[in-house]
Amino acid sequence: MTLGFVPDGQSSAVAAGSRVEPVAVRSLADHAVVWELGRRVAAVAERIRARLESIGAADLVTQDVLVRVVGALEKQQWLLRMQLGEKA
Repeated sequence: MTLGFVPDGQSSAVAAGSRVEPVAVRSLADHAVVWELGRRVAAVAERIRARLESIGAADLVTQDVLVRVVGALEKQQWLLRMQLGEKA
């Protein structure tokens, strides 16, 4: 966030700026939803992880925050995998 700037947090604005592809509009089995969510969480964590070094060169505090975000995403991914009965 920047001072003097009001972010648009509406779902349509957030989705428009996302690189995550939309989910097909159709009926999905519960395990398919959990699997897809886990795949997406993993992809976001990997994108952040790929940028950690370059971010750290410019701002160590931001890098530390993002390391914690990746840790939280990995925990969520593990929890989702456990829902599918996968071993960690």
